[in-house]
Amino acid sequence: MKFKAAIVAIATVLIGSPAVADQKEGNACAAKLSADGKAIYAASMANKPTPSNYQRIVEDETTSLVAARRIEVGSAAMRNGMAAGDCVKSALK
Repeated sequence: MKFKAAIVAIATVLIGSPAVADQKEGNACAAKLSADGKAIYAASMANKPTPSNYQRIVEDETTSLVAARRIEVGSAAMRNGMAAGDCVKSALK
């Protein structure tokens, strides 16, 4: 029983380690974004994106922030959303 628990603990650490490193890469990328891009990145990461759904999450969060008038509209929102999406993608590698 203890052996099995130890294996699970080791596996969790090994699997979790790359995620932490990737999160740091995403955060470093996000630090270079505009204020609007940072807002999109933060809102998107709060939704725990995966490689298969991150684009939809970034689009939804960008749309939501525009609708709430928390970020600029139009091409600026698109540009910031794309930049934030690149950082989210980096965080998921």
